[in-house]
Amino acid sequence: MNRILIILVLLTLRISIDVQATEKPWLRPVVQVAGEGTIEITGNAASAGVWFLRFGNHSYEPDWLILEKKEQDQWVKIGDQKSIVIGSPLTINLFQELKAVRWMIPESIYQMGVNYRFRVGRKGGINGQPDRDGFWDQIIVVEDSVLNTDPVTRLRKIQILESGKFGEALPPYVQKINNTSEEIKTLMESLTDPVMEVFKTTPQKELSWEELASKVLPLDYQKILIAGVNDTDPGFAYQNGQWFVTWSGSDGTQIMPEYYNQIDSWFAPAIVIGKNIIRPAPLSAKTSFYKDQNGHYLPLLTIEWSCLLANKQEIKITQRLFEEEMDGIPQVFVSMKMENAPTGAHFIIGHGIRPNTHLWDHYGMTNTPVPFFTAQDKLAKSSDFVLQDEIKSVVLRANVPFLLIHSGVNETLLDFDAGYQQLYLAVPQRRTDQFINRVTPEDFLKAYNKFVGKWNGFLSKGATAELPSAEWNRKIDSWLSQMNSITKIQSEGQEQLSYGAYLYKAFFGIEEGWPIMALAQWGKGEEAKQEAEIILSKGNLDKSNYHHQYRNGLSSWYAATVAQLTGDREWLRKISPTLISNGNWTIQARKEKDAERSVIGKGLLPSHIYGGDVSTPAYSLYSSATCQKGLTETADVFKKSKLPELQSDAVVFDKEALDFQKRLIEVFDEVLNTQSTPAFLPLALELDHKEGNNEKAYNRLTEDHLGNYWNLFAPMFLHLGILRYNDPQRPSQWITNYLENHGGLYAGLPRFYSGLDAVYSVGYTDELLERSKVELTRRSKALAAMESFMINASSSNGNTIPEVSGLFPERLNQADYERVVRESPWNFGMYNVDRYLKGYNSFTEPLGAGAGEGLLLIRKSLIDEMKDENGLPDGGVFFLSSVPGDWLKEGKEIKLTGFPTAYGTFDLYVKSYLTSKRQVEVDYKYTPVLGKEPGTGKDLLAWNTLNKILIRLVPSPEDLQLIKKLKIKGPFVSRDEWTIQLPVKEEGHFIVKF
Repeated sequence: MNRILIILVLLTLRISIDVQATEKPWLRPVVQVAGEGTIEITGNAASAGVWFLRFGNHSYEPDWLILEKKEQDQWVKIGDQKSIVIGSPLTINLFQELKAVRWMIPESIYQMGVNYRFRVGRKGGINGQPDRDGFWDQIIVVEDSVLNTDPVTRLRKIQILESGKFGEALPPYVQKINNTSEEIKTLMESLTDPVMEVFKTTPQKELSWEELASKVLPLDYQKILIAGVNDTDPGFAYQNGQWFVTWSGSDGTQIMPEYYNQIDSWFAPAIVIGKNIIRPAPLSAKTSFYKDQNGHYLPLLTIEWSCLLANKQEIKITQRLFEEEMDGIPQVFVSMKMENAPTGAHFIIGHGIRPNTHLWDHYGMTNTPVPFFTAQDKLAKSSDFVLQDEIKSVVLRANVPFLLIHSGVNETLLDFDAGYQQLYLAVPQRRTDQFINRVTPEDFLKAYNKFVGKWNGFLSKGATAELPSAEWNRKIDSWLSQMNSITKIQSEGQEQLSYGAYLYKAFFGIEEGWPIMALAQWGKGEEAKQEAEIILSKGNLDKSNYHHQYRNGLSSWYAATVAQLTGDREWLRKISPTLISNGNWTIQARKEKDAERSVIGKGLLPSHIYGGDVSTPAYSLYSSATCQKGLTETADVFKKSKLPELQSDAVVFDKEALDFQKRLIEVFDEVLNTQSTPAFLPLALELDHKEGNNEKAYNRLTEDHLGNYWNLFAPMFLHLGILRYNDPQRPSQWITNYLENHGGLYAGLPRFYSGLDAVYSVGYTDELLERSKVELTRRSKALAAMESFMINASSSNGNTIPEVSGLFPERLNQADYERVVRESPWNFGMYNVDRYLKGYNSFTEPLGAGAGEGLLLIRKSLIDEMKDENGLPDGGVFFLSSVPGDWLKEGKEIKLTGFPTAYGTFDLYVKSYLTSKRQVEVDYKYTPVLGKEPGTGKDLLAWNTLNKILIRLVPSPEDLQLIKKLKIKGPFVSRDEWTIQLPVKEEGHFIVKF
């Protein structure tokens, strides 16, 4: 076999690293007191100094230095940073981009036998940006001994080169985003939403997808989910082809507590040409999900990049990743193909581990990245094709033989034989020793076929939408598959719901219901029922739990929605004891210790935590409103189901819900701050049990700790529907006006400190969509907010939605954005809660709850039940209330199939002939049947009666120049300029003329 020069250089590194070099710490942070630390100098005249760490473009060197020597037991200043000689950086690890830089005392100053020291400090912040992040703002020393080991010294002859240009895969209109620091400061301090301001002067202007995407740099540095069905420990990939899996078991560092004994095993692919290792520059590779023959986007990630050689020869590299269970073990399958490559070119993969980042400020840990840079695994080959760790767990299997080369301090290179330009890999997602044979192309194809059949079957069932927008179609399929992957998992031996993946593999009780309702709305009723039963489980409703108040009300609302959209009376009968228990708890809780309560607290839920991360005791209006919502929804489904045994409870709950609503409205009136502009409705009342200590109005919401949380609870409060648009007693404008005028929003998404917490936009966007159904002039703003969620709350290359993500300056300035993108594969997740909450890191986790939220909003814009004053279905259904006008351009088609509603199931087909015929054809089918009863096969009929069908047909901005209005003729009834009411019947074919 033909081995090239770089392999001859690396071959000697196959021995294990010197034990002493790895067992003693080779990195140490300098302890700083009041921003200053000291380092005593060792060495001789030729080498006296200190090695400092660099990580990619980030430096852990001092920002300032004072050189001192000891004279008569006193330290005397003899120089400063200008007196020091700074050497060239030496590579420590290739793929993690760790380097050491020597700061030396010049020979002209150094005297033998004299003690020297550096007094050092940092100015603060990431690379000099003030007041940012202590996690990154450290001085880290590299021990000399590690730099003299063979695996490290050999690296001085090797380098990793980048192919392509950073960010070149981004659309041109996105690449132009580059605000100055002054402009970013202005945006950050703005009290209004600088993106949505346009609707104040031109309310019906339609913002295009490109316009919205050009406002913020994308979240394309996020982890891209590589997961199977109900995947407890999925894999993740990055935009540069790097991927990792998470295993249980000690990482050997003894840094993490026992209950966090997990490790991330990472793999960084590259190609070798001549003396160089080559990888794509960040965000230079094209990424996409596989589109199958049925038009579905499946969760198979494709990454494509090229390398142009000096002779103009262009090599094309294609990488594909997906997850599938084979032989009982979930595995990440990877294929890599090299085309048009010169002789000797071959694949190489960097590998290492890091402690899993499931940690929030553990008291026993120092706030430093050192553990993540120094984690060390011990690998061995069981054959030329199979890699195992020290306890015989299979790490990777390949179809091509490879050399195992220990490189740098704690990285390993898997160097694959030249001559093989098609590589197949399988990486187990949990520990197993059962695989001893190489993976073959046939194995890969078998896994691929199983994967395609499974996901195509899932996405083809239930409700489907074929829309004239690739962006919308991609989001729908991706979010459906993400929900199915990470919302329901195995936890402690039983099924549990999970907010998201990785760090957010946990149940809280608010967000997990969004996927449940989305599953029901998208025709996946059986799965929705299973997940609703989990949210109603005894453990999740334990009243000793921190979150128990809103869990009580929300679980009933979520389950009632599923019952309504499936029409399954037997299932409702099965869960009714829990719904009754929830309702009775609310009734009793409102009366608990009533005599001891203040005037404000009477009739609400007892004072408990405010909610979420805020444990301060308060009367939480959000918690009370969730339980009022639970009573309302329970009473409605009990009544509509006509189950005799539930009717008495329906009457009691309905009466109690109305009384609770009345009391809440009274409280709103009592606590509303009308002196604020606009009026401010506090959501946390009598904080710390102090009468009158209600939440105060905030000038800028993100400047105050509680203000940031009002900014999250307020949209969720809107989602409950207790506030109504233009209602004189309870107007939803109380919330929206304050959000929009006190720095609460950016591009329609909730801000949080210096970042975005976009996953909590659900209620705000839902409210705008509700207003759109009522007033045509509200449509454009609702559409912009929803598409902004799709664009700016979700990555465009992975369609994953995080919780907190940085905004100022990371997503508005190219240099800051590049820093975040480059750090993202090594950003060590949350680790420090302050870093996370204030948006100072590039940590992001795919949230199944966010995927469910997105599907709720899309479904609402496509087809939605109209609501009465209590937020219950009023007999009407509304098609296409808030969709892009471009969807009605000539020849475009909209196809909705099998969508369940409160009234039954709908199909809709719309085709435009606007240019050729000045008309749009509309076909719909309606049946009151929601499905078949499990076991009997009987029709499950809807419990609500349909009496109205509305459809909105707004032409594109270009077509509006030619088309003035709809020609309304019978059997249509005009609702507004572009909205008509269709006849209610089981099937209809209509031609709407313009």
